[in-house]
Amino acid sequence: MTTDVSQSHARAAGAGVATAALLVTVVTAVSRLTGFVREAVIAGVFGVTADVDAYLVAHQVPNVLITLLSTALVTATIPVVSSRVRNGEIDLGHQLFRTVTWVVTVVLGVASVVMALGAPVVVRLLAPGFGPAAASQAAELTRVLLLATVFVAGMNLVGGLLQVHRRFFWPAIVGVPFNAAMIAAALFLGRLIGVAALAWGFVAGSVLRVAVQLPALRRTGFRWLGPIRIRDPGMAAVGGLLPVILIGHVVSNLNVVVDRMVASGLPDGAIAALNYAYRLVGLPHGLLVIALLQVLYPALGAAAAQRRTFARLTTRGMSALITLLAPLATVMVILAAPIVQLVYGRGAFTSDDVSRTAVALAAFAPGLVALGARDVAMRALYGLQDRWRPAAVAGVGMIVNIVGDLVLGPRWGIVGLGAATSLSFAVSAALAVTALARPHRGVVVGDLLGAVARNAVAIVPTALTIRMLGGLTPATTAAWMLVGLAAAVAAGVVVHLLTLRLLRAPELAALRDLVHDLAARFTGWRRQRST
Repeated sequence: MTTDVSQSHARAAGAGVATAALLVTVVTAVSRLTGFVREAVIAGVFGVTADVDAYLVAHQVPNVLITLLSTALVTATIPVVSSRVRNGEIDLGHQLFRTVTWVVTVVLGVASVVMALGAPVVVRLLAPGFGPAAASQAAELTRVLLLATVFVAGMNLVGGLLQVHRRFFWPAIVGVPFNAAMIAAALFLGRLIGVAALAWGFVAGSVLRVAVQLPALRRTGFRWLGPIRIRDPGMAAVGGLLPVILIGHVVSNLNVVVDRMVASGLPDGAIAALNYAYRLVGLPHGLLVIALLQVLYPALGAAAAQRRTFARLTTRGMSALITLLAPLATVMVILAAPIVQLVYGRGAFTSDDVSRTAVALAAFAPGLVALGARDVAMRALYGLQDRWRPAAVAGVGMIVNIVGDLVLGPRWGIVGLGAATSLSFAVSAALAVTALARPHRGVVVGDLLGAVARNAVAIVPTALTIRMLGGLTPATTAAWMLVGLAAAVAAGVVVHLLTLRLLRAPELAALRDLVHDLAARFTGWRRQRST
């Protein structure tokens, strides 16, 4: 009887995890899609201009603050708070969270004031190629954006505590009201106050991201007013986790900073073109990789002690992802211009803007496959409790990206910066797979290389098909362009899969298993909802 009860609890817990994972996946997809709409609206209102360059550089200033003083601290705090809550020490967990919240608020408030006063100097460091007018505009936008710093930190903090209490919906949905605020600001204020509308929209959206989570936070029993204990032993535990986490966050953000530093010396609009192009690459990456990792990561954690099973899961996951992303990356390279025209080509987004953004997209797209493989390999390393090798991989990738920016950017402009990013993804993926294979035996290298080789062969007929059908795409209306692009993509994917079938590629089975796992999750979620 006891065994039956335990198994029942285990099944219930598993169902809860599956439901939460599916919920996070769906809501995150909705947030990403609304973010995609946000970028399309911004492109239509402002185009590829020096104004957008100034906004994107100004946006880096609060990002640096939030990364250094907020995101890393939140990431270090949540495990400690979660441990207390799981052990029934909810009041002590809330006390630690409250203490960290007040510390972050005070530190960020002071730092924001200092950064606002020194905004011109900060902008000059982040964008040395800006002229006086662009630098002055970026400094003013920086001061506005710094108003949102505390609210963004609050969103991260509150979302983390809600996840500790297994309330996943509101932390996942915060992107929707934020994107709605940005879209409204661009549409209704853009023509009145220019690109400053984006800065004020960012502030308003950041406030909404906190506000939508507060009712759920109240239901957890947390109270803002209460004991604050700076000498809480949990603060020492948080401090011990902070350095490693901080390094990872700094590395991930430094690449963008250097990209924009170099791009600031290129013709006006270069930063904007790179940003719009990377958003296009980020959509399939975000949707497909998140879906895969939601299915794969729990299985990896359960199989960590069984190394053969673990290696097989990792290899099949990466093989399936490569098979999904390879034809999509090919589409982005060959049909970059029609894609950019369809998504962004309206309003203030001129034909010259389309050309520059398409060049950036074609340079970024080859890195899409490597980026997906790297993410799976890095997550597998974390599943094996390996911490320093992922940090080393990220560090080397950062160095490759920075050196590539400095060497290729000034010489080849936007193409050079995009190529540097793609190269850094490829190097990082190779190093992550190597780190997973040699000490851990966590991937079957031969099978993975075979999947890469077979997909490389399949890309040839895929590219020819996409090129042929893409050339027939009528550019008269957006509707016809959408139909033509959809037909080219669908035909390319079909040819790619048929070629792999002729090659008797085992990764097709891995892809089929992934689809079945996602379908099983959805079916289980529907049954749970109905009961």
